[in-house]
Amino acid sequence: GVETEFPFQKPVALCLFCVGLFLACLLGSAQDDIETASECIQLGCKCVLQMPALTIHPLISSFLHTVVFASSSWAVLLNTTCSDKHVVGDFKDLSHVDKAVVVV
Repeated sequence: GVETEFPFQKPVALCLFCVGLFLACLLGSAQDDIETASECIQLGCKCVLQMPALTIHPLISSFLHTVVFASSSWAVLLNTTCSDKHVVGDFKDLSHVDKAVVVV
């Protein structure tokens, strides 16, 4: 078979090798920082689990957000379904007001 060779195959391979070498050096130098961050996260988790208020707070917050959302949704739904039942009079006496604003 006929093999077609990519004209820049060796330079691209050399560049990719250099990028890989750079990333390996970067990871090696960041190893201490990664271990320190991991220890900080573990200590933070232990602290949160030892304090009941910090453990329960997300549940309470989620519950309150749900109650506020549900009541707001109910109020908006009630307002939009009942708005056309309270039309009083006609618009002849409101000639100075823009009728698009008054239409419910």
